[in-house]
Order: sequence, then C-alpha cells, then structure tokens
Amino acid sequence: MLKKSGCMACASLAVLAGLCAAAPAQAQDESSTQSDYALDEVIVTASRRTENVQRSSLSIQVMSAEDLTRNGTNGPRDLNALVPGLAVSQGGTYTQTFIRGVGDITSNTFGSNGVMYTIDGVVIDRPTTIAPNFFDLARVEVLKGPQGTLYGRNSTGGAINLISRRPEDTFGGYLNTEIGNYNLTNVSGALNVPLSDALSVRGAFSVINRDGYLSDGRNDDVRQAGRLSISYTPSDDFSLLVTGDLQHIGGKGPGGVVTPLPAGASPWTGPSDPLVTAQLRSLSAVALLPSAANAFYDGDFSNLMIELNKDVGFGRLTVVGGYRRVEAQSNTAQPGFETALDESSRQISLEARLSGESDTLKWVAGGLYFDQEQSSTLEVFLNNVAPFSHARFQISDLPTRSAGLFGEVTYSVTPEWRIIGGARYTDERKEMDGTVTHLGTNSLGAAGVFPVTGEEHYSKVTWRAGTEFDLSPENMLYATVSTGFKAGGFAAVPPPNQTYRPEFLTAYQIGSRNRFLDSRLQINVEGFYWKYTDYQASVLGPQPNGFTGTATLNAGSATIYGVDVDVVAKLTADDTLRFVAEYLNTNFDSFTFDRSTNGLIAGVTTGCRFVGAARPSPYGGNVQTLDCSGLPLQRSPEWSGSASYQHVFPLSRGDDLDFKATVSFATSRFISIEYTPLTRTGGYRTLDLDLTYHAPDNQFALSGFVRNVTEEAVYTGGVFQPLSAGRLLYQTIGAPRTYGVRLSVDF
Repeated sequence: MLKKSGCMACASLAVLAGLCAAAPAQAQDESSTQSDYALDEVIVTASRRTENVQRSSLSIQVMSAEDLTRNGTNGPRDLNALVPGLAVSQGGTYTQTFIRGVGDITSNTFGSNGVMYTIDGVVIDRPTTIAPNFFDLARVEVLKGPQGTLYGRNSTGGAINLISRRPEDTFGGYLNTEIGNYNLTNVSGALNVPLSDALSVRGAFSVINRDGYLSDGRNDDVRQAGRLSISYTPSDDFSLLVTGDLQHIGGKGPGGVVTPLPAGASPWTGPSDPLVTAQLRSLSAVALLPSAANAFYDGDFSNLMIELNKDVGFGRLTVVGGYRRVEAQSNTAQPGFETALDESSRQISLEARLSGESDTLKWVAGGLYFDQEQSSTLEVFLNNVAPFSHARFQISDLPTRSAGLFGEVTYSVTPEWRIIGGARYTDERKEMDGTVTHLGTNSLGAAGVFPVTGEEHYSKVTWRAGTEFDLSPENMLYATVSTGFKAGGFAAVPPPNQTYRPEFLTAYQIGSRNRFLDSRLQINVEGFYWKYTDYQASVLGPQPNGFTGTATLNAGSATIYGVDVDVVAKLTADDTLRFVAEYLNTNFDSFTFDRSTNGLIAGVTTGCRFVGAARPSPYGGNVQTLDCSGLPLQRSPEWSGSASYQHVFPLSRGDDLDFKATVSFATSRFISIEYTPLTRTGGYRTLDLDLTYHAPDNQFALSGFVRNVTEEAVYTGGVFQPLSAGRLLYQTIGAPRTYGVRLSVDF
C-alpha cells in the first residue's frame, strides 16, 4: 500500500511535467497582457535575496499580513491551520515544532528546536520566546526541509521566518481592535513617521488579554509587546535599521487535558478541574495534585537588532546583529503534577554576508557567530512513593557557542537553465555545569545528588545542490538535494544518557511551479524523499541506571517521503479558491534503545517491542532493549491541508463585503513516542468563517469571525502521566469554538 502511494505521487509529478511542457505553446496563443484579476506576485527573502516565490526552488509557503489577520494568527500554534505538514504544540511553556515529522519535543532548558525560528534574520533560539513576536508582521515564510547552507544548525526540519514591517517614507499607521468570547481583547497597531527624506521611525504594539480555554483557567493569553524601529537610508548605497522591542507574557499559562476523558468532562477540562483530580486521586501513587491557584507564567523578554546594508561595488554587504534576553518563571501542571521553572538566558549573534548578481551569476557568502549563556532551575513535585518525590534540576551554566561559514551560487548555463551549489561549515561547542537532586526513597530511584557536567564539541559540513529549468516565463521545473544537522547536547539525567550526538537529514526534492491562464491559475507540486539518521528521541522512563527521567537518545534512522500540492485559482475578479495539501509517509528503519527493568510500573507504557532477554547494566540493575522500528514518526499525519473559498460582494459606493471560508484537516497520527493506542489521536476537520466590510476608500474595515465552528477537539501533543501505568495521557489541545468582531482603521 505504501509503495503504491509513492508510485502514484511520482505519476502525478510526471503528468504535471507533461502539462508544463505544453505550457509555452499555450502561452503563445494567449494574450501577453495579464488579466485584470491575475494572482498577485509573492516576494520572499528566504534565500537571502529578494525573489518571486514562483521563481524559487525552495520548499516554501508564505502567509501575508492579511492571511495572518484573518486566520487570527497570534502565535506559532495558529500556523497549524495554514501549513500542511506543520505541527506546532506546547510542552509546558516551550513551543514544540515539527515539519513532516522532524522536530523536537523541547520541554526544558536543554532542548533545542529542530525547526529554526528567526525574526528579521535573527535566530530565536529559546522556544519560550517565540509567540510574542507575532505582531506587525509583513509575512511569515515557512521553509520545509533542512536549511543547512544558509541557516545552519538546528534547521533539520526547516525554518520559520518572521518578517516584521519596516519603517516607510510616508506618514501613516493602523489600529486593530478585536473582541470576542472568553473575554478576548486584542488591540494592536503601528505608527509610521518620516522624520526626513532619509530617516523614518515606526512604532508598533500588541496587547492581548483572554481567559483560558480550559475549565480551570489555563491556556489563557496575557501578552504585551512593543517594537520601535528606526531606518536611516541616506542613499541607494547605504541603509541602517535599528529595532528594539520589549515583550511580556503573563497569566496562568498553558495546561494539558487528560485522556481518556473523565465522565461528564468536555475535551477542554483542565488538569486542576475536580473531575480530573478525582481521576488522578484514584491512582494511589499520586498524592500531590496540580492546583490552578499555583499556575502562572511570568516571562520578560528584551531584544535588539541592527541591520546594515552597504554597496561595496562588486556586491552588497549585509551585517545583522542581534541581542536577546530572557527572564521567565512558571508553574505548570503537565504531566499531571506541578513543575516550576526559573530560566534566564542571554543570546548574542552576528551574521555578515556579501551578495551579488549578474545576468548569469547570483551568489551569497558569509559567516555567523552565535553565543548564548543559560541558567535554569526546574523543580518537579510528587510524593514519597513516586520515582522522585521532589526533583530539582539546577543548571548554573549552559553556554553554547557556534560559528559558521557559508556560501551559495546560482549559475545560469543558459537563460532557461540554472544550476545551484552551496555549502556551510559549522563548529559548535556546548558546556553544562549543574546538579540533579533526587529525593525519592523507594525502589523506583534512589535519593541523591547527581552532577551533570560536561563539554561537547561538534563540527559538520552541510550542503545544497540543484538545478532549475524554465519551460516558459510562467512554468519552472526544479530538483535539489540538501543536507542539515541538529547539534547534540545534554540531558538532565546521570550517565550513560547524559549526552547525545547530532542528528542528520538528507532531503531530495523535485517539483514544478506554474501559472496558467494569464496568471489566474497557480499549480505548484513538489515530491520529496528524506533520509533521517541518528534520530534524537526524548524518552521519559527508567534509565539504564534505574533513575527515572527524560533522556534524549540517538535512537535510529527513518525514511520520509510524500507530495505537496498548492493550487490557487482566481475564478473571477471576485472569487478565489485555494487548496493546499500534503501526503506524508514516515517510517523508522531502525529505532532501538535500552530501558531499565528496575521499578517499571505495570501496564501498557509502550507500543514498541521488548527484544532479547534482560541483561545486567554496568550502572546497576538490569536493562532490556526496546525496539520501535517500523513505526511512523510522531506528529506526522498521512494527509493534512486546507481548502478556502473567498468571494467579494461589490457594493454601490465603492465599498464591499468580503467573505472567506476555510476548512483545515489532518488524518490520525501518533502524538508521542510511546506508541500505545492512547497516543494515537484521531483526524480532524475544522471550519473557519470570516465576513469583512470594507468602507469606501478603505477608511476602515469591520469583521465578524467564527473559528472552529463545529468545536472540533484538535490534539497537538502529549505525554503520559508517568505513574498511571499508561492509562492517562496529558495532551495539548487547540482552541474550542471562538468568535468575535474586529475593527481595523488605517490612517
């Protein structure tokens, strides 16, 4: 069945190539002028230069400012409804991002993103600090697959670029006010002021207050953010941009919901709700129950970015420097007991690159230096019959220093045929100095203080190669091969699983970008085949020394393949239809690791197979090999995507009504790595509706919206309650039905 699906995908690409081959003749028969309702061009900078996305061989999907507003995109999790193959969830206060099954279940200071986020070219390394950047954006670019050449480390699954709106040379601004259920108030705006012909200033802000979706008040949204940008452009040869912002997150913070649901509970029943705590109390091993009164999230973030552009004759020099500071404290309740986090980090990055282009050659070369210092204290509270009654992970120093040199060229062999080549060398060093205090007093783990210290060094060359061929000005074929790696690191457990190695991914893709019918119809198709080695798996369970904790292991290799389809049709001047979808097949070729047999809780805690007999561990007790080979990667549905229809009703005074309906869908998938039936969540279909009135001359716009009309429960991630013998799963869940009105005023 799987091979048949793969062949069907290849056949689809072959048929499309045949259609494209006929496109030049068709284009000659049509008018050379585009119709009045052609699709807009989409301009991106993902390749470190400005280009039309239809002329790019990158695997990319772009969301405009309008897309983000109408979708209600206030953070990375809201992108799930727009981008097939993307799965964004929450692990406590940490954002977890997967693309085509590749990512990381980051839930503490030690984790690193498997998908890189940037804001205006500066890496957002800490997963706690991503959401507050989603305001006053010009667009979001989602790149699928390893970006090892231009982006480097920790972009194995891809990269997500947030592009903020820059100061302009005209006076103006906007104010958006949104109110809705769950006591939502969302106010954002910007003011652009030109101070001279060369100097402009832009200020932007966002204030969000919303009650929690969960019955105990968790999953609320309390944020304030402000950004000030100053642009100095005295000539076409020189520009300087300085941007600073302050951000704060408050409220009760995120929470998980328990499955199976207690009797009488809704999918949005919170972890401190009496229905859930009664279910937890029935498990004698749990005595300390999560309390909503203790839940909070208090994060303060400050950021500075400087970008300089200078024409140096033979090319253009771009220097981007960034400084990011994090101070965050929280108390969350996943998975079923309280965890307290106090985290501090400081990040400095500097990237310098030269770029140029001629009729036959486009090139970019540069270097990056990244320096980050972190410290954190994570406390887990249980009781005296649990694996640890009270565990403290205290990391006083966790520095990361990374340097890279990169270059990429695109050479035109003929006006229609181009070849691409690029490479990057990355050198990274990590250190850790801290302790794990384990106060358990039972057979599941001995009490004690364990040092967690060490120093690791990684270096790697990653590369990209490919070719592009223009069948006509509106039709392109491409094929590329690219590689990427995610650095190794540390885990807060004693040896032997205290460190882990880098993981690697090689991606092959072939595709075609096309516009037909005077740019009224767009059909983009891409097939991909990925080989994934030294997969980093974060596993909660008994370690080979008998200690219970979360270790990151290099557990094996995997194969990933599928097809992406993006179709946009401008049916009339007032009607637009879009369909984006992805077929995805993932499979672990090998996935084995050792697990302690000491103190294992009876019950179904894994769907993987124990192979071989138990054997003595050099660290004490016995271990047995667990084999998960043949299973799919987590958070990788076979089918995902969205379909939207938009119709504009012109009115008599130059005003109009703009209606849009969007259906997003995904099939069933495993949302955690335990692979029990409980961890396989069902598919979903959600419906969003938006109706906007645009006043004459766009003086203002008034919108009404309903999202998730059918109140579908969309689960995005999960982890077992460790003492439930596999009977309780804590999951993150999307929003229920939400509705409201939005007033937008431009001036």
